[in-house]
Amino acid sequence: MKTKVLSDLVTLARTQLIKQQQRAKPGLNVLRELRAQSATIDELDRRSKSSADMHQLRAIGADVLWRGWLDRQRRELNTQLARHLAEQDHILRDLRKAQGQHDALVSLLEDAESNATQRVSRARDVQLLESALRSRR
Repeated sequence: MKTKVLSDLVTLARTQLIKQQQRAKPGLNVLRELRAQSATIDELDRRSKSSADMHQLRAIGADVLWRGWLDRQRRELNTQLARHLAEQDHILRDLRKAQGQHDALVSLLEDAESNATQRVSRARDVQLLESALRSRR
């Protein structure tokens, strides 16, 4: 395949890859935010377990309410995270496919350029040999 055609295909694949990256970016930002919220909930849980006030909260039953709230928040975040991951699955699959196509075309272009360079080098060597043989005659 000619290097010009491959070069054009690489450009097209790069454009497609950038498009897929832009398409995936908002979803990845949402995933990052949901994971940050989940980490916040985990941190609140950790702090509450090590709190000196927990004994007083247990005495009045507030710890049960606090645990219930934490569990509901964690469950809601996990549900949102699972839903969003399911929605993002096809977008991320398309992104991986575009990345693979781009990488494959870049590899083919590099091979074609290397082969073209080798052909030019061989042709030059053949010409030098032919001229050396002609000059000996």
